[in-house]
Amino acid sequence: MGFCTLDQGNYIDLLFVHKEYQYKGIASLLYHQIEKEALRCNEKELTADVSKTARPFFEKKDFKLLRSRLSM
Repeated sequence: MGFCTLDQGNYIDLLFVHKEYQYKGIASLLYHQIEKEALRCNEKELTADVSKTARPFFEKKDFKLLRSRLSM
C-alpha cells in the first residue's frame, strides 16, 4: 500500500502511497510512525523535499516552506 523512509534521523526521504489507497489515512499513519522514530532518535524537527502534489499533506502536518525549487 505504501512506505516511508527516514534518513539521518530527521529527513523524510520517501513517503509513498499507491494511488488505489490514497485518501484513506495511510500516509498519516506512516508519517506518525516516522515521527515517533525521529523522536526516539532525539530529533525535534523533521525535514523533507516534497512535490507540489505532496505539499498540502505536509502543510497539514505543520511543515513550513523554506524554499521553492523551480522545475525546468
